[in-house]
Amino acid sequence: MQKLNEYVAGLSDENIEGITTKKSNPSYDAAYDCPKHEFGNANAECKWKAADPENHDEKDCPSNAFVTDDGGQIVQEKFRDVYNRLQSALEAIYSSSKTASEKSAEAFALFKQYMYYYNDDPGVMNSSTGYLIAPEGVKDPNGFYQSFLDLAHDVYDFGSENGMIVGNAFTEDGKLGYAFSDYGVHLIMVSMTPFTGETNNAELALSSDDQMIAFMKSTVINIKGQTIFDKIVASSKSDKKTLAYSEFTSSVVPQNLMDDGNVVVKNKKKIDNIYKTYVKDED
Repeated sequence: MQKLNEYVAGLSDENIEGITTKKSNPSYDAAYDCPKHEFGNANAECKWKAADPENHDEKDCPSNAFVTDDGGQIVQEKFRDVYNRLQSALEAIYSSSKTASEKSAEAFALFKQYMYYYNDDPGVMNSSTGYLIAPEGVKDPNGFYQSFLDLAHDVYDFGSENGMIVGNAFTEDGKLGYAFSDYGVHLIMVSMTPFTGETNNAELALSSDDQMIAFMKSTVINIKGQTIFDKIVASSKSDKKTLAYSEFTSSVVPQNLMDDGNVVVKNKKKIDNIYKTYVKDED
C-alpha cells in the first residue's frame, strides 16, 4: 500500500481510517505516449479518446498509471473500504461449499488481483514466489520488520488450524489480517509452502542420488509450478549457452578488436546465426 511516513510514529487500529490508497489503471502502458496524460498538458488532446471517441473514455487512457475521476484527478480510496471489500469477498470464498483446493485457487486469484491494483511494493511484484518467510524460531535472513513476520506466522498458523494454508489471508474467523511497518500497512496471503509434507517437517534424509533426484522432481518451489529439478536444469542450460557463446565469440574475434575487455563485433548477427546453428542442438 501507499507509503505514509507520517503514520510511522503511531500506526494503529485507531488511525487506520486516515490511510488512503490509489488503484492502478488496468489499461496502463508505460510505452503509450498520450500528450495530455503522459505529460500533464491539460490543453492537449487525449490520444486514447481521439482514437475512438464513441467507445474510449479519457479515464481509461493507457498513459494514466492510476484510476482518475471525470476531472482527471487520481482517485484516492480509503484503505478501510478496500480492506472491507477484500475481506468480504474472501469470507464468501472460505465459507463456500467448494473443495479446499478450489477455495485456495479462487482466493489466491482474488488476492493477486487486489495486489495488482493496490500494491506498490516492487519486491513482491517482481517475484514469482512472493517473500520466503522463515519459520518461527528461525532467524530471519531478509531483514523484514517483526510486525510483518508476526503477521505472516499468524496467517500461516490460522490456515494450518483450519485445513487450508495456501490461499489463506485471515488471522481469525472472519478477519483479514494486517500489520504496520515504516512502509505503511501490509496484507499477507500464503502463496506456497515449499517442502511442506515432503519431509514431514524433519531433516532431509536422502541416501542416494536417485532419492535426491526424485525429491527434486516432486517438489514444486514456485507458483509457476516449477520443481527444484526444473530450476536446476534451466539454470544449467543458461550457463552452458553463456559459456559456449563467450568461448565461440572470443575464438573468432581478432585480438586487435579487444579494447579494455570490451569486444567490438561488427558482424554480431552473423556470429549469432553461426552460434545458433552449431550450438543450439547441444541443449
